[in-house]
Amino acid sequence: MIDPEFLKAEAKKHDISEIEMEALTLAIEGYSTSEIAKKLEIKPDAVRQRLSKGYQKFQVKGSGPVKLRNLLQMLMSRYQEQGHQASTVDNSPSNISETKNNPPSEDLWEKPDVSVFYGRDEELKQLEELIVKEKAPLICLYGLPGIGKSYLVGKLVEQIKCDFDYVIWRSLSNRNQFSEVLEDLLRFMGSSETQKQAYEGISELIKHLRKHRCLVVLDNIEEIIREQDVYRRVKQGYEAYEILLQRIGREQHKSCLLINSHEKPGDINILESSTTPAVHSLQIYGLEKKDAKKILHGKGLTGKDEDVNQLIYYYEGNPLLLNLVSGLIIDVFSKDISKILTNTQLTLTTVEKYKEILRKLFQRLSELEADIIKIIGNIEKDVSFIYLAENIDKKYTPSKLPEAIQSLQARSLIEKIDKNEDEVFYTLRPMIKKYAKEYYS
Repeated sequence: MIDPEFLKAEAKKHDISEIEMEALTLAIEGYSTSEIAKKLEIKPDAVRQRLSKGYQKFQVKGSGPVKLRNLLQMLMSRYQEQGHQASTVDNSPSNISETKNNPPSEDLWEKPDVSVFYGRDEELKQLEELIVKEKAPLICLYGLPGIGKSYLVGKLVEQIKCDFDYVIWRSLSNRNQFSEVLEDLLRFMGSSETQKQAYEGISELIKHLRKHRCLVVLDNIEEIIREQDVYRRVKQGYEAYEILLQRIGREQHKSCLLINSHEKPGDINILESSTTPAVHSLQIYGLEKKDAKKILHGKGLTGKDEDVNQLIYYYEGNPLLLNLVSGLIIDVFSKDISKILTNTQLTLTTVEKYKEILRKLFQRLSELEADIIKIIGNIEKDVSFIYLAENIDKKYTPSKLPEAIQSLQARSLIEKIDKNEDEVFYTLRPMIKKYAKEYYS
């Protein structure tokens, strides 16, 4: 961590007021705008104004959260130029007791604000077990857009970050060029040589992961996965990410890489079956009914209990969908859930923004995957593997069908149904089935 006295000196050099530096310091420590507003007892707009003035005086370039990262990198560089060192942890036996109490060096400006968070107790417990106790080197969380993966990881990071020396969060939706992400990671961990070729840089990063206990979160991994590829390989030009996953998953170190994605990368399947300690993946589903209700009640919505349950069931406990439809109910139906059910029919058109998200998801499917979706979508009951094999276009070789089914499962679009029979059955998630009929009509 950077010495507060150093920050005060830098603020004085740039004529930054106390209230501006107060907001900047909290932002550097990883607090979100809303969290800073609560701490300072001011409105979020006032926080943004103070931060903006601070960035201007520091002459920091960029937009949005990029400014904070650039400011932090500039301050870290100046701090180290003066002969200081960023916080590291001595892992010798004599210092173990002190290590537990030392705060980590963290860069969490891209982490979502989780000051309001509902449920996920089982997922949090499972992930903490894997990361803290089992020391899993690589974990992949995947699930439909809006299901709450980033918020889950954000909450997890808050709970376990003190078990690490370094904690950093990067979203590939902001920028995904491997060289830039790698340089970010190396600079944050104090590497003096960040301008390296990909393979050299990965080796340098692995050294840091061995020397220190690090938690690295890469969010929105789907940004680098190829479209229309049942193997879900990374895009051409992004192959260094595959090497990074393979090396972190296979080589010995004391750290953890946690990745989030709409779809499970193909490399994870291979690593799960061939690594010790084990690489893990966890599919994330909608919230339980009791937790989904907290979202609706938190918005001030009312309605009969059976109507609240129906709304949650239709949108499958998806937090994003529930938040989107809540806005509609507030604006049009006086916060009454029963009124929307009485006066209109629930459809995905009710939340047009999510319909666009699903459209992009369907555009990523291969031709065979799309054909499987069409077959299952046109039948009301569960569909067996044998039925799919008999009704799929004969232009596809038999070996391609299992691969396409596995890919659709990795995209969270179909589910396997266990019926204790000799045959294997599959179904579409209800919301996906409704959208598929519309998309392919």
